[in-house]
Amino acid sequence: MGRQQVTEEKSKSKSFVEKAAYVVTPGTAVLGLLYYFGATYWNAYYAYFGIRVNQLDYSIQDYLLGSPQALFLPVWVLLTLGVLVFFTFRWAERELARPRHTQLRTLVCRSAAAAGVALLLLGFPVFLEPPWWSDLVLSRLRSGWPRDLVPTLFVAIGAVLMLLALRLYHRSGGQDEGPWRLAEGFMVAVLAMVLFFDVARYARGVGESSAAAEAQRHFSDLPAVLVHAREPIEPASAAIRCVDEGKQHQPFRYRCEGYRVLAHSKTHYYLIPGDRDPQWGDVTMILMDDASIRVQVRGEYWGTGAS
Repeated sequence: MGRQQVTEEKSKSKSFVEKAAYVVTPGTAVLGLLYYFGATYWNAYYAYFGIRVNQLDYSIQDYLLGSPQALFLPVWVLLTLGVLVFFTFRWAERELARPRHTQLRTLVCRSAAAAGVALLLLGFPVFLEPPWWSDLVLSRLRSGWPRDLVPTLFVAIGAVLMLLALRLYHRSGGQDEGPWRLAEGFMVAVLAMVLFFDVARYARGVGESSAAAEAQRHFSDLPAVLVHAREPIEPASAAIRCVDEGKQHQPFRYRCEGYRVLAHSKTHYYLIPGDRDPQWGDVTMILMDDASIRVQVRGEYWGTGAS
């Protein structure tokens, strides 16, 4: 009786662990993807200004907060296309499985397989990007998402066509179900890989375009600051105004205005001029956050703020 009870308790606990795994594992995978795409977004954003994001002591929460901006549009597009492709796929599979469509099913199966193989082979130049591919194909595409996403989407279409061909072959009475099931799983993995690659590229493009748009707005969304220093500061741009306020303002007698805070880490301020220098463009000033400077942040209204 005791052994039976212990066995039942073990089976119940195992069942609970297995059920928990179905919840924890997908959630962990989703968080991992959000973290990766958020990190890709912020890396591209700060790389535009010559800063490596690992210098900023970003936390996991910071990366996760950056992921919605990088993911909303592609996820919405992929979900919409996924629903349409799924129902179209199931309708075509069901219709072609009818006995009266035997010849048509064979034709579609062979055509889908041939086109799918050709598009999947296209993945080699798409992902490796050899020089001849860049010169003959990518150079003819408009920069931005057409150049980054369109070639890889053709590879995704190839995976869908191959998946359709495998399903039709299976329904037509193909032998050795195991290998064909394995091939279908492989095509699903290829499709997932291509979509992951596309979303990562999109996140990088959004980060770069966000940084460029911020620069075009003269960084009006970033907080303006006054920098007070013990020693003279060499301005990073002709737009920066630095003055010596005299001994009466010791120890921080040197004041610079015209900077905005691009980022702040535990040890450094990353400041950028509000107006672009005509000669050097956007130049980032990196200052040690120590006792030699005091940074005063201006609020929404002129003169209000905290230091």
